Amino acid sequence: MTPMEEFSTFTWMDLSEPPEWNDVEACIKFLGEKGVVIDDVKCFDQVTNLKRFTERCNRDEEFSGLQVHQKWTKYFEKAKSIACYLELLNIAQFVFALSSHNANVERVSH
Repeated sequence: MTPMEEFSTFTWMDLSEPPEWNDVEACIKFLGEKGVVIDDVKCFDQVTNLKRFTERCNRDEEFSGLQVHQKWTKYFEKAKSIACYLELLNIAQFVFALSSHNANVERVSH
């Protein structure tokens, strides 16, 4: 799991707890170093909305039992428009594009 340690700044994205701005800000910095531009001003407002959403939903056992991608899907579905979550969507697209293992790559090489 050592190669995945560099992505530990994204652990807040499991939405098991309402996100803290400091955690998200660390992700924005990380992504900026990778060439992914996130507007931190817009993102702050979006994180505030996400925090309210998770505070409400985490009291619901059904929501708490969802897989991470399902929680994010629910959040995006509840938003009024894409402008309400675009910066968070950019972060989520980066994270969910990461392969959790290299089995597919190893299959190709054999």
